Amino acid sequence: MDSTDSGSPADSIIEGSLREAATAIDTARMLLRQGNIIDLDGLEAHVEQACGGIPSLPASERERLKPTLVALIDGLNILSEQITEQHQEISGTLQNIGARTRAVSAYKPRGSR
Repeated sequence: MDSTDSGSPADSIIEGSLREAATAIDTARMLLRQGNIIDLDGLEAHVEQACGGIPSLPASERERLKPTLVALIDGLNILSEQITEQHQEISGTLQNIGARTRAVSAYKPRGSR
């Protein structure tokens, strides 16, 4: 989007927040694929800023932002799926570790427990 697309300073701020949110989603997805833990505080701030300002925009500007918002929602849905998958993997690993620990403890000599 070039600067001539924006009708007002509020519109520019909202578009900037939406771009930052999209970047944060992409970064979070990349970090998750690498097995890293992510922090979504920045993403939340960008989404709150954008969503807080959208109702004040004229209807034509809100309509123009719909494709961007739909893409953002799609990105959030994919990120949510990735987070769920990572959580399930970690939970499974922790359950396996717990089962192994119990099994090892069951075979320790009585005096060493």
